[in-house]
Amino acid sequence: MPPPSDTEHAHCARVVAHLVHAIADEEGWISFADYMNAALYAPGLGYYAAGAHKFGAGGDFITAPELTPLLGRTLAVQLAQVLAQVPDGEILEIGPGSGRLAADVLTALAGQGSLPSRYLLLEVSPDLRERQREHLAAKVGDLMPRVQWIDVLPERWQGAVVANEVLDAVPAHLVARRDRQWFERGVTVDAGAHLADGPVDLGGVDGHEVLVSGRRWRGMLLYRPAPRGLCYSTTVPACRPRTPRERTAATGV
Repeated sequence: MPPPSDTEHAHCARVVAHLVHAIADEEGWISFADYMNAALYAPGLGYYAAGAHKFGAGGDFITAPELTPLLGRTLAVQLAQVLAQVPDGEILEIGPGSGRLAADVLTALAGQGSLPSRYLLLEVSPDLRERQREHLAAKVGDLMPRVQWIDVLPERWQGAVVANEVLDAVPAHLVARRDRQWFERGVTVDAGAHLADGPVDLGGVDGHEVLVSGRRWRGMLLYRPAPRGLCYSTTVPACRPRTPRERTAATGV
C-alpha cells in the first residue's frame, strides 16, 4: 500500500481526537460497537462518511456489482419470484454501496415487468446516499419515483431484503466469557487506545447467540447457529455494559 499523504495523516489525527473525546465523555470506556460506529460513520470523519472514494478501481476495494451487472440480473430472477407472491411487494436493500446493484436489479426487473412498489435503500452515509442518487438518476431515471432512502429499518414492510457485503460494516458488540461471567469488550485510552473488558448484563440472551447492533439501526440482527440461521428481531434486548461508575460501585475498584 502507498504511504498515507499529509492530508490523510491530518484526517487520521482528527479521527483519533474525536475518538479520544468520545471515550472521555463516557467516563473513559466505550463499547467496541460504539468505537466501530464512530470509526465508520462519525459525520465528516468516519470511513463511510468522510467523502473519500471507496468503491471500484480508484477506491479501496471492489465488490461484485462494481465488476459486472450479472449479479443484479441474477438476483432479479428470484426477486421477481418473491414479488409475484407478495401483493405490492417492496425490496429493501441494506448498505447499497455505490447504487450499482440497485440500478442493475431495477433494470432487470423492469425488463421482466416485475417492478416492486418501492425500492428502499437503507443508507446511513450522506456521502454515499448522494452518490447512489446520482448513479440511479443516470441509469434508471424513469424509475426514481419508486426509489426511497431510509435511515433505519422500517417498523413494517413486505417483500424481499438484499444485503451484499453488509455485516462487516455493522457495528458489533464483542462479548467474552471468563470465570463463568460474561464481559463486553470495549475501548479505553491511557498511553494509547486498547481493548478493555467490562461486566455486562446480557438481558437473558443465550450465550450461543451473537448480537450485532448499532445506534443507527433500529432493532437488531441476531445470529443463531441453529436451526434457522440469520433472522431479524426488534425485541431482543441489547447488551448493556456497566459504566465505569457502576463497576466501581459494584466491585470497589
